[in-house]
Formats: sequence, structure tokens, C-alpha cells
Amino acid sequence: MAQAQTLVYPNPAGNQLFIQAGEPVKTIELHTLSGQVISHQPCNQQTNINLSLAGLNNGVYLLRIETKNGFQTFKVVKQ
Repeated sequence: MAQAQTLVYPNPAGNQLFIQAGEPVKTIELHTLSGQVISHQPCNQQTNINLSLAGLNNGVYLLRIETKNGFQTFKVVKQ
């Protein structure tokens, strides 16, 4: 089964990242490239999510989005 399209923008991002999911989101996690979990937040089945990147160092991160149909991972650049 194909997953619904999810938009993550802007990328590269400043202090705010927007997630527009095609299906309800259970949780989102932000990881460093080495796999360290920086942020984990439940989303209560929301489809539009604002994620603050304030306080993070500039660099590349992995955003992992969990829905009822599995996981999607996006590479996000913070600048």
C-alpha cells in the first residue's frame, strides 16, 4: 500500500519546520545523523504540525514520522 504524501518545508529550515501529512501522525522524532534522538513528540493524530528547531545547531538532521501505515524519514537541513 502506498503511503500518502507528506510535505516537510521549508528545507533548508530556520527555526521552524512545517509538516503537512497526508494521513494522521502518531509521533515525530528528530535524530542526528549518528542516530541520537534529539526530540520525540506525540502528535495525537494531527496532520498539520509545526516543529520548532530553535536551539539546535545548524546542520543536517533526520526527521522520522510515524503513522498507522509505518514510518517515513526525511533529511532536514537547519541553517
